[in-house]
Amino acid sequence: MEESSSACGRLQFQRVFFAKISAKYRNYCKTYRQWVGKNPEVASQIEHTVKIVSYLIAGRFDRSQELAELVYASSSLLVYINDNILRRASKLKLKLPPRSQYRLMSWLTMIEYIEVFVEIAAKRLWGETGRWIVIVIIQLIKATLRATLLVVEKVGIQSLPPLFPLNREKDIHIPENGDSIEEDELTQSGIDEQNETYEDFEQIYRECDENKEDEKNKAATFVGKRSGRVVRTLNAAPPLLNRTWNLPSTETTEKEEPWSKYLPPTELSKNRIIGESLYIARPLIHLASMFKFGQYSWKPWLLSCGLDLSSLLLMGNSKDLNVNEKAELRRRSIFLLYYLLRSPFYDRYSKARILLALQGLSDKVPLMGLIARPLMEYLPYWQQVYFYNWGY
Repeated sequence: MEESSSACGRLQFQRVFFAKISAKYRNYCKTYRQWVGKNPEVASQIEHTVKIVSYLIAGRFDRSQELAELVYASSSLLVYINDNILRRASKLKLKLPPRSQYRLMSWLTMIEYIEVFVEIAAKRLWGETGRWIVIVIIQLIKATLRATLLVVEKVGIQSLPPLFPLNREKDIHIPENGDSIEEDELTQSGIDEQNETYEDFEQIYRECDENKEDEKNKAATFVGKRSGRVVRTLNAAPPLLNRTWNLPSTETTEKEEPWSKYLPPTELSKNRIIGESLYIARPLIHLASMFKFGQYSWKPWLLSCGLDLSSLLLMGNSKDLNVNEKAELRRRSIFLLYYLLRSPFYDRYSKARILLALQGLSDKVPLMGLIARPLMEYLPYWQQVYFYNWGY
């Protein structure tokens, strides 16, 4: 009896102890959410400072690279957490995808932020074998999440990372008088705890866009009561030298900043689904071929390059895609230049030319040495990290 009563006492003590810890944790989280909502500019400055510290730490002492990557990953996660707080506080629901998509995109985004640090830490703890095991696990998780987004959630062409940092200058209104967002808005529960659903998300978004377009057209033109003719207003008239008799264009402009807000995905054709599937499977196929033929063999390099090119070709003409999807395809096209920095092409052809060009710039162009010399020193380290070189 005494043993059972003492066991019950210990169990009760543990419950009370953990209840106190969880209560303190919730209070700290609530306080932090309120602080970020009241001081978004200060939060941004802290994020930038942490990121700058990661650059200053690198190469200063033994194991500084691991610490630098940890600080950099922490700064990225801090930006992600603060953006979520500000989105909820400002009620920017139209800038978020549906909840099921948002969860998967959040996991993918966090993995993208920490994968370099995890690779370096795995190599330090478990050696080269442990490093490659961790790389394979991370790529399997990423491929599974992306395939789920493509097949189940129908998100179409996926950007990298899936959730981009919030543009706080444009999307967050900071009152000039120093007032902040109300506390009851800041203490709202997270996205997963919201009662409202996002089933009609695309319809809501479309209606908002139509209302904005109608207001824009009404401000730029008016309709004559008797003739019914659409006439441009004086306020919408261009300068005299550039003036034409054409009405203001009602087409959606392409000058909008990519990833400035969530856009409903374009429904993909069969060829585009195949192309996106190749892009998702490319890292796994490259890893498998590298383990079979060797890290410095030409076959993995050629296979990976062929898959990326095939994926882009299968996407076809991008005229019917939205702004974000077009920007993502441009990014993938530009990233083909990474193959110049990947072994074995880099070791056999581009290494000597790149180092010679950087050396020439640092010697002949004033102040370029401040950029070129650290870059020359960083290239060998960059080559050794898989997720820097191949992890997109």
